[in-house]
Amino acid sequence: MSEDNTESLNGNSTNPTPFEEYIRQQFELLHKRIDRLDADLRGEMTGRFVQLSRQIRELDQKVDVFIKEQLYIKDDIRELRETRIPKN
Repeated sequence: MSEDNTESLNGNSTNPTPFEEYIRQQFELLHKRIDRLDADLRGEMTGRFVQLSRQIRELDQKVDVFIKEQLYIKDDIRELRETRIPKN
């Protein structure tokens, strides 16, 4: 009887103990969770990158429009000055 209780403690045994099996399963679960979080994070980062890229493109277009408007305003101001200032 005493041999049955100590059989799993034998150094020659190749069968894992219940504790070792439990630890292995916990590591596997942890690994799966980390992989899932990694995939979720990568997906979120990709989505954010696409969103930021779109926002930068839109901002660039708005800056272009602003610059063109400023150039038109400068041209209008020059024309007004030329018409108001009498030439000698």
